Amino acid sequence: MAINIRKDGSLFIDQVVTAYDALVDGALTSQVHRDKTAKQTGTSFIPASTAITISAVTPLTQDGYDTSVNFMRGLLYQHMLDTSAHLIADTTNINFDGYTEASDLATSIALANAIKVDYTAHMTQSGVHLNNDVTNAITAPDATIFSELGTLLIDMRTKLNAHIASAGLVQRFVIVPD
Repeated sequence: MAINIRKDGSLFIDQVVTAYDALVDGALTSQVHRDKTAKQTGTSFIPASTAITISAVTPLTQDGYDTSVNFMRGLLYQHMLDTSAHLIADTTNINFDGYTEASDLATSIALANAIKVDYTAHMTQSGVHLNNDVTNAITAPDATIFSELGTLLIDMRTKLNAHIASAGLVQRFVIVPD
């Protein structure tokens, strides 16, 4: 949930942000992430950010499941590449991004199962997290039919949100070009 700071030509802004982020990082002990993956809000004068989450799984319709798994795919992709949350971007466990966008039962099941595999590996990927995530494992079995897909998506929503939220309470700063 880093706050973007515009680089305005000040010579010392890099040093201030680096020192601030080091203080924030130093206070972290048991968290998985340095920060929450977030969407920028506010203005350049009053910067803010809001943590991204999966708000709901649209139940009982194929279109709803397609929308939900496609949203999870985008959110997880954004999260895995977030270097404010992670020590380094996780470019190893994004194989799900090569899958076809979900548009029917077969593509929804394939994408949901692929996300589960990559997310499971992401939780303990070497060098990515402050601490490995041993709490938020997806426990629902792989989906093979419509009803199992719903169960898997609901479990994925819960665990992905909890994983992303496992961070400190203070936001880091990220310098962005003017």
